[in-house]
Amino acid sequence: MATDGVKIIDGDLARDTYDQIMDLYDSDANIETIRKEVPFVKDNYGPDTDFYHEIFVTSYALVS
Repeated sequence: MATDGVKIIDGDLARDTYDQIMDLYDSDANIETIRKEVPFVKDNYGPDTDFYHEIFVTSYALVS
C-alpha cells in the first residue's frame, strides 16, 4: 500500500474504498447494497488490523 500524501485518504486502499463507495452511490445503489459490497466491519483487515480499520473508518466518514 502506498501513501502519496500526509492524509490517510492519500493511500491506495483508502482511495479505492472511497471511490468504490462513491461509484455505488452514483449508480443509485441503496445503503444496503453499499454495505454488502463494501462492508464497514470486516473479519480480517490484514496483518495490521488497527491500521486497516482506521483506513475503512476514515473512508466511510469522508463519504458521508
